[in-house]
Amino acid sequence: MEAILAFRSQFYDPGGQAPNTPISGKDFLDFMEAKARVFGRSIQVPFAEGFNVSRTPGVRDLFDLD
Repeated sequence: MEAILAFRSQFYDPGGQAPNTPISGKDFLDFMEAKARVFGRSIQVPFAEGFNVSRTPGVRDLFDLD
């Protein structure tokens, strides 16, 4: 969130004069937080970041994933 908010002029600012865009509404920041909570839940932490891959990574032994 800190990285996103470093570009504050591009995102939600209740007192700002920025044009309305898909990322300038408060709902976008709420969505980003909710998404991080969903990823975090699966590994039992409050927040996490997910990544998209073009193919499923191969794993020979599930015990290597700890």
